[in-house]
Amino acid sequence: MADQHLDVLIGCSSISLRDGDHTAKRLWHRLKHTHLVVLGRQVHPRIALPIAANDDGLPVAVPALIKGNLRCGGKLLGPPAIDTAFNTADFPMLMRLSDLPSRYGKRIFGPRP
Repeated sequence: MADQHLDVLIGCSSISLRDGDHTAKRLWHRLKHTHLVVLGRQVHPRIALPIAANDDGLPVAVPALIKGNLRCGGKLLGPPAIDTAFNTADFPMLMRLSDLPSRYGKRIFGPRP
């Protein structure tokens, strides 16, 4: 990113729907309060994962890829979409280089001149 003078990375993190979408729904309910971008910057899925209005309150483990993205300053861009080809819920994510904590920047990019 730095070599190409890019400051924003946009992609998605996927979660399997093999459990009947319970993990994806619980994860959305947990993270939307703490890691969602402001309203004007949110995106909306073409095929949305049906999200119940109420959270069932059961705990959920954050998958490693999403946890890593969030630790690096990543944010959710909106609710998850269903990817029928891979049977996953895809969480759209944004990571700004300026939000990357310095301890991770050194690990990823090495010492800066």
